[in-house]
Amino acid sequence: MRKRLVYNIEINTTCNLVCPSCPNGYVSQWRRGQRMSVELYERILSKAQSESDIEAIYLYVWNEPLLHPELPEILQLSAERGVRPSLSTNLNLIPKWMREVLSADPTSIRISMSGFKQDTYGITHAGGDADEVKKNMGILADLHEEVGSRTSIEVLFHRYAHNLADEAPLRDFAQKLGFSFSSIWGIIMPIEKNLEMIQQETVAQESEPAKSLSGLVLLNSRDILPQLQHNPSTNCSLLDDQVTIDAAGNTVLCCAVSDFDQGRISSFVDTSLEEIVGLKSRHDLCGPCMSNGLHDFVTYSGGKFDEFALQRLGDLATEGVADAKEVIRFLTDTATSLSKQNETLQSACDERLHVIEELATAADERGVLVERLDAECTSLRKHIGELEAGRPNES
Repeated sequence: MRKRLVYNIEINTTCNLVCPSCPNGYVSQWRRGQRMSVELYERILSKAQSESDIEAIYLYVWNEPLLHPELPEILQLSAERGVRPSLSTNLNLIPKWMREVLSADPTSIRISMSGFKQDTYGITHAGGDADEVKKNMGILADLHEEVGSRTSIEVLFHRYAHNLADEAPLRDFAQKLGFSFSSIWGIIMPIEKNLEMIQQETVAQESEPAKSLSGLVLLNSRDILPQLQHNPSTNCSLLDDQVTIDAAGNTVLCCAVSDFDQGRISSFVDTSLEEIVGLKSRHDLCGPCMSNGLHDFVTYSGGKFDEFALQRLGDLATEGVADAKEVIRFLTDTATSLSKQNETLQSACDERLHVIEELATAADERGVLVERLDAECTSLRKHIGELEAGRPNES
């Protein structure tokens, strides 16, 4: 039986920012400068389609895909094969060929942000310019309308202790442009860094960016994992349902690891999918990751993350580390937003219920009509039988 899979394809290894939560930002020996050719991408896509049903393709792992100069060609090739990949970008740049990107109709473009104001955004999206991003969001919205693209555009806000006041104005800004908006609690990545943190092996050796982030993260693996370790899930979606491929065309363990040398499995195009699945399941990193519940942590599954983060936020406000007024305002805004979402969902449910009731009424009316027709047919057959019984024998 063919597997239905998500493919994470790292088409390049470069990023224009140095975010402290991302290994591309804080690992000094990062694999910068690599770029997947269109030809290699075509071979990967052909093999993926021949061996599996493609659920989705994400053209990013730890990279900025808009820095790949042949991105329009990759997207166009995908479209010709009936595939619409998705992109994630910090949107600190708008390439001159952005219209071609939208014309190729990728499934979605996600804009990653952690602030509305520069003094907030610049801490966790280090090297970026919030005003430039907002300007580019306007350009993107205009291009999207001009092209008539089906691509959905989403702003994903990363919540930290320092940026909660920026969420509401950014949500309003995004929605006025016609973009969807969602939030997640920022965490430190990758898997290897979290293993080090919970084992308390390298606290003194952490990079300066990672140290600066540690006080802002409201979901810390070292604190939350004891809760997950009591009942870690036995399955991992990153292992079972996804395939991650680096810029050189090698399959790597999953999209949550950054040491692709350690996590390398084999060449994707030269190894059968069945063999790749087996090699992944036997990898040395999977055991400590899953036994510690890290697979649940990095996929935000199996735990009460909102409850934990909000409790941590309340503790910081009590300790005077976080501004109590800002925390209260954030909680109020969050409650208001959730209330609006619930109202929207309730309205949609009411509309669907009304349609169901109309269909049920129509079904009842159809049932009555069928019964009436059946009775009339029975009566007619009886009448015909009586006529035939009374007809004289013509033979």
